[in-house]
Amino acid sequence: MEDQIFDDMLDTFSTDGWKLIIDDFRQLAEQAVNVQTIEDGNALQYRKGQLDILDRLLNYENTVRAQQSINELEDSDDQGV
Repeated sequence: MEDQIFDDMLDTFSTDGWKLIIDDFRQLAEQAVNVQTIEDGNALQYRKGQLDILDRLLNYENTVRAQQSINELEDSDDQGV
């Protein structure tokens, strides 16, 4: 079951739609890094939250691929024992 989930995610990452979304998120992240427009501490905390979410989304594909590799290594270790 877990293998199917990874396959489905990898299929999603290969679509044009995913690439468009990631391009949009990259542009948003580039804009959000500008701190000159931040007026106070609350706005700064809000911006940090925005950047955290964008960072997670922009790195999601790498995270999924890394987890898949870890799972594959663990599976091969389990079979070798």
